[in-house]
Amino acid sequence: MASLAIGTSSWLFDAWRGVFYPEKLPKTGYLAYYATQFGYEKGDANNVRALLEQLQGVDNRRAAMVSTLVAVRSADDPEPLIAVGRVVGEIAREPMGTNGFGFDPIMWIPRFGQTFAQLPIEVKNANSHRGKSSQAMAALIREHWLGQAAAG
Repeated sequence: MASLAIGTSSWLFDAWRGVFYPEKLPKTGYLAYYATQFGYEKGDANNVRALLEQLQGVDNRRAAMVSTLVAVRSADDPEPLIAVGRVVGEIAREPMGTNGFGFDPIMWIPRFGQTFAQLPIEVKNANSHRGKSSQAMAALIREHWLGQAAAG
């Protein structure tokens, strides 16, 4: 059985439109636009720096990270498997922690009372948007393609 998995991750932030992006910029252009606007070299630390600078004085810091995985058995598979993982939190006011990458040092997860970068890697991976979508995809593959009942 051949399969193809395509994943995307997205960073959704309630207050972005009109703060970071022009009002009419489609959401699909957010990351490309963001990376070029602040005069910093590309890199995780500079992306975090630019985001925090732009959020000075912004009280609505609610954000979500979303990962979507799609798996098909062939290019014309009529029943693709789709798994979504989502984590809702807030943007911290300063970076905290050294685990992870990207925006992990500023993605505050209220459930844990820490940023993703402060959590042990195994906890972060099990509870992140990517971890949740991967777990959901594995369950879908077991159930739909391997004929195994979902564990639970």
